[in-house]
Amino acid sequence: CPNPDVAAAEVPVSRRFNDLPALRAVAEGLRRIRATVMQPPEEIDGLTWIERHCVFSPETTRTTDSAELYGYQRGIVSAMCDEINDIVVVSKATRTGVTQCAAFATAYYIAHKRTQVAFVQPTESKSKDFEKSYIEPMLRDVKPLKAIRRTVRKGDIQDTWSLKFFRNGSVFRCFSAEAADNFRSYTGQVNIGDEVAADGWMSNTTKAQGSKEKLFEERSRTFPIRKTIFMSSPRRRGTCRITALLEQSDRRRYFVPCPHCGGMQYLQLGSAKTDYGM
Repeated sequence: CPNPDVAAAEVPVSRRFNDLPALRAVAEGLRRIRATVMQPPEEIDGLTWIERHCVFSPETTRTTDSAELYGYQRGIVSAMCDEINDIVVVSKATRTGVTQCAAFATAYYIAHKRTQVAFVQPTESKSKDFEKSYIEPMLRDVKPLKAIRRTVRKGDIQDTWSLKFFRNGSVFRCFSAEAADNFRSYTGQVNIGDEVAADGWMSNTTKAQGSKEKLFEERSRTFPIRKTIFMSSPRRRGTCRITALLEQSDRRRYFVPCPHCGGMQYLQLGSAKTDYGM
């Protein structure tokens, strides 16, 4: 009986491998994985990624053009997506597109950064509306997001409006701020809270373990690089949560040149009691 080890040694390894169709199929599968999933993401900042890949959806705007942001929005998006600022606070007027900017930042973190994102609205109805109006359209229209949306098979955890899993390992959560327990049941690297001045973010029991904003921020403490974003229109002076958070920040403003002298200034809303504004 011939020695099988000697016989095998006389045949080149590459020839023995290529003679087996099953192993060729495995090799091709591994090559594809190496060329796609195992490739590190391109080094690109969030603003550039968003303007390259994101589009406006008809559910939220009257256009389906590529995302070309205004000057003040570009600064906000850059802060939302950088790795420098752990906490970003945005005190905003209505209809300024800041929620859309945060939705685009969510797409960047899910598709490019491959991480866990939580987006919190003050009530469950607003959370469901945000998922329907912003997240689902982006999963349809933003190609990098569409490419990583998984096909749910029998036995898999089903995606819901409040919890979605992606092929690249990212996880998206969407829930309301009304129940404090919602802030204790998960860990996430990126946490985005909208309309934090609304009543849903108010701690409604005397046994509350700190403010909901603090509980929200704590969800990312285990990550060396983390991000918590608070956004809201301001409300009652003296009790407004977004104003209190803003006063703890460096209070950046968007400056524009004066059309007459060229001096840089930030815009202030005028009234009948001021000598500026409309």
